[in-house]
Amino acid sequence: MKRLLLILTLIVFQLIAFTVCLNAKQHDKRELTNKVMELSGMNDQIRQIPAFVQIGVSSRKGSTPPDLYNILEPEIVKAFQPEKILKGVSREIENKLDLRTLQDVLTWLESPLGQKITAIEESNSTPEALQGMKEFAALMKKTPPPKRRSDLVKRFNRATKPAEWIVEIQMSSILALTTALNSSLPKEKRGNLAEIRKKIEQLRPKAQKEAESNSVMGSFYAYRTLTDEEFQRYVLFAESASAKRFHNVFLNALKNEMQMACLKIGKSLGEKIIKLPREQEVMVTGKIVVHLKDGRTLVWDNYTEKNDRYCTFIAGGELCISKSDVASVGRN
Repeated sequence: MKRLLLILTLIVFQLIAFTVCLNAKQHDKRELTNKVMELSGMNDQIRQIPAFVQIGVSSRKGSTPPDLYNILEPEIVKAFQPEKILKGVSREIENKLDLRTLQDVLTWLESPLGQKITAIEESNSTPEALQGMKEFAALMKKTPPPKRRSDLVKRFNRATKPAEWIVEIQMSSILALTTALNSSLPKEKRGNLAEIRKKIEQLRPKAQKEAESNSVMGSFYAYRTLTDEEFQRYVLFAESASAKRFHNVFLNALKNEMQMACLKIGKSLGEKIIKLPREQEVMVTGKIVVHLKDGRTLVWDNYTEKNDRYCTFIAGGELCISKSDVASVGRN
């Protein structure tokens, strides 16, 4: 009996020791995660997200119905809360990366070159930097970069896959927003979910092409002040297993947070859209062919007549064209 009690006592102490050790490791991971997020500049870059989203929305102001645009702006502010996104991303990094990976990344970030590059990336991750990149792109057309720098940029982009991640985040965010918006609408105004997904997926090739071009130019521009030797050292780090693991976990976590924000925006937009005052209208559904006077042909899933306009309802709102621009409208 005494022997049994001794064995049980030892087991209990082992469990306690294991629990204490586990909690200590988790605490270490949390501290490492916080350090990595801060030193990498990720915290500051995530805090820039609302500004970038706002720029994107503002660029579509002219093609967005005013009543829809007016309710979209405040919803973006509510959904894209940087501190909430930061919390979600940090939690994923802490949970999915091991201590060794975090320590490897931290060692790089604390190095003089790591600190220099973080400062460079932070200064080039603002809405204002976009204009500088456009001007730099114009100069590069006149004076192409040396082969060595071009090769390093190719290696860097191959390791970090910026274009693939940009497109994946874009596509998943658009799908989340339109799906939530669509499900919030009255049944008679909902689009076919499979068709919506198909149309969104059709945007991918163009988005991929643009993202690849922008990511290449972005790398040339962002790291233009680094020597080839410095940039090569950064490329070698980016190609390491630890850097790739960190990069993938971070971006996947960011994608998930962006999806959640877009789901909230879509749901809220749908609830507000159905409350907007609308003219009495009769919707015609089916494949509608709209022939424009300039020779173009549009194919809509539905349309309504509103005074001097023909309008079609889509997942993102309404698209209207003047009747004076239309040659004919009819079912396919």
